[in-house]
Amino acid sequence: MTLKKRVVSGSAASAPIPDSKSLWGSRWRALAVHAAERTYEDGSSRTPGYLTIRTEGLDWVVRLVEPDSTASLMCRAPTLEEALDLACLLCECDDAPWAHDPWLASRNVPKRKR
Repeated sequence: MTLKKRVVSGSAASAPIPDSKSLWGSRWRALAVHAAERTYEDGSSRTPGYLTIRTEGLDWVVRLVEPDSTASLMCRAPTLEEALDLACLLCECDDAPWAHDPWLASRNVPKRKR
């Protein structure tokens, strides 16, 4: 079996942010921006963040990860909607309680040239 070479049109840096009609809609737009934005305000490149959703006991936990700053943020609530609302609110705050993530920092170590 052979695979066709994939050709990507445009650059990754100019990829559009999902519109308000996407799965996230306008309610959780800050989370879509967190996961899709590839540039900072000053124009420098950014590694897009990501989020994970899981349950712990009876609570929903949304974890936001910011790879460039090796930081993460946990939001816990009794319903998924409340956890996503809290994550969205904190994602937009300048003084959100982001914490250094040692595991993520260990994964971001530049590889040595051989």
